[in-house]
Amino acid sequence: MKAVAMLATLGAISLAASAPGAPPNPGPGFSSVSNLGPAWSPDGKRIAFTTYAYGRAQIAAIDVSGRRVVRLTNDAFSDFQPRFRRDGTLVFSGQDAGVDFVATLDRSGRTVKLPLPGSGADLSPDGKRIVYQVRDEQIPQYQLWVAKADGGNARMLVTNANQDDPHPRWSPDGERIAYVAGANTEFRTIHVIGADDGNDRALTSGGHEWQPAWSPDGRRIAYAEGPFTVPNYS
Repeated sequence: MKAVAMLATLGAISLAASAPGAPPNPGPGFSSVSNLGPAWSPDGKRIAFTTYAYGRAQIAAIDVSGRRVVRLTNDAFSDFQPRFRRDGTLVFSGQDAGVDFVATLDRSGRTVKLPLPGSGADLSPDGKRIVYQVRDEQIPQYQLWVAKADGGNARMLVTNANQDDPHPRWSPDGERIAYVAGANTEFRTIHVIGADDGNDRALTSGGHEWQPAWSPDGRRIAYAEGPFTVPNYS
């Protein structure tokens, strides 16, 4: 599989302090196989991530030194794909008895499920809206929905996103959403759609592009390229 970038082990590297070639320290008891989906905290001091170190998927955080790992969720169901709000609390996706949902982790460490039956949630830069994906088993295909951060006023934005993982991501200005389109797992392209006007356009046409990521200025999008294989993290 060819990709733009790969995170070999989950950790943080200080460019000023690390020796050349020094590997990141993922913390005791953690391996590159069991950790994925890192997300920086707003203050840049922590990285939240999904870990299988506790058995089922849960959310943990590591400090930038790579020395301290803290478990953030301890649920009887699976938690994954964390995203920080501006206030430092988390939004993440979960699955309970095969049912997808979007949840938040409040300051007391309590998981609160939102009335959003989906996954792959991403927060708008101002923290006021969430984009998430809902699988339509009749097609089967994912739809993209946008809602308020508390789960209210949900509306469908895209009816036929990629059937495996649309990977929606807000632009830095909060006006657009990049996502993966394609009728099946063999054909994927990157699209950008207006969050309010629904103006949708394709950015790529190669058929093997996925996992878009915006540049900080919103002028460019990086993406992985190559045949997609669903990794096995069990």
